[in-house]
Amino acid sequence: MKFITSTHLKQWADTRECQSLLPELMRRLICASVKQLDKLSFPCGDAVHMPGWDGIVSSPEPIDMVPEGESLWECGVNKDIQTKANDDIIKRTANPLGRIKSDSTFVFVTPREWAGADAWIAANQSGWKNLVVYTAVELEVWIEKCPAVGMWLADKLNVLNAGGYQLPDVFWMQWASGDKYTLPYQIVTAGRNQAMDKVLEACINPTIIEIEALTQSEALAFVIASIATCCNADKLMAKTIVVTDKNTFEDLVSHYENLIIITTLRDNMSYALSNNHTVIVLSHQRIKFLQPRSYQGWNEKVLLKQLKNAALIPSKQEKLQLIRVGT
Repeated sequence: MKFITSTHLKQWADTRECQSLLPELMRRLICASVKQLDKLSFPCGDAVHMPGWDGIVSSPEPIDMVPEGESLWECGVNKDIQTKANDDIIKRTANPLGRIKSDSTFVFVTPREWAGADAWIAANQSGWKNLVVYTAVELEVWIEKCPAVGMWLADKLNVLNAGGYQLPDVFWMQWASGDKYTLPYQIVTAGRNQAMDKVLEACINPTIIEIEALTQSEALAFVIASIATCCNADKLMAKTIVVTDKNTFEDLVSHYENLIIITTLRDNMSYALSNNHTVIVLSHQRIKFLQPRSYQGWNEKVLLKQLKNAALIPSKQEKLQLIRVGT
C-alpha cells in the first residue's frame, strides 16, 4: 500500500514546511519500526531551530533502517545536498556534543535524490562507528513499510486518496471540533480508567478486543483518546489506522505486521492476530456479542467536571441545556 513516492518527497523538499516536518517524519518512522527504544529525541516543529543534534536514537538492536546502538541524526532539505552534508559532518566530527564518535552511527537524511551519497560516505567514514545516508529513494521504501506514517505524510502533502481508511487524529478533530470549542480528550476518557487500561494493553500485546459505547463514533473517539494520552502515544499512534473497508483491512493484515487496526469489521480476526496485529473492534450497546466487551459509561459528575475544566460550561443556563440534551 504505497501512499508516498520519491517524487512526492522531492517536491515536498522545496516547500517551507518540509524543514519542520522532516524530523517529525523520521520520529514517526522510527516509532513505527522499533518496538523498544532506549532513547528517542527528535525535536520537530518550531523546535527544529534549537541547537544540537536533529535526532538522537538508541536501539538495542538494528531494526529496518534504525542502526543498532546509538545513532546521531542530521536532516537537510537543501538543494545543495553535498554542501549541507559536508557542513554537518565537519561540525559534528569536530564537536559531537559529548557523544562518542567511535560508538555512534552518523545518519544524514535528505528528502532529495543524491547520486553522490556513496562517495560521500566513503570519504567521511573515519572516526565514526558507521556512516549512513537516507535519501528520497530509501525513505520511499521505509515509508511503504509503515502505512500509518505514509497516510500521515500523504495527508500533509494533500495527496492522500480517498479509501477505506482514516487517520486517527483527523477523525478526532472532526469529532471533537465545534463552532466555538474543541473537546479535550478527557471528555471521553474521564471515569473510564479500566477500559483505557484494556485498550493500551491490547495495543502493546497483539490481540483482538471489542469496545462498546453508546455509539460506534463514541467508541472510536474513546480508543483514540486513550492512545493519544498515554505515555507511549508517539509509538502507538505511528502504527494506528482506522479501517472502514474490507479490502483495505485484508490488504493491511496480509502485507504488514504489528499494526493497530481500529474497525467495525469482524472478518479474518484470527488471520490478523497471526500477523501480530492488534484489532480493536467498535460496537454499540444495541448489539450483543459472544466475546467479552470493555465499556464504562460516563459518570455525569466526572463529565461535567471535565467540561468545566475545558471552559465549556460558561453559564448555568448552558449547563442545564447540556444536561437536558444528554438525557
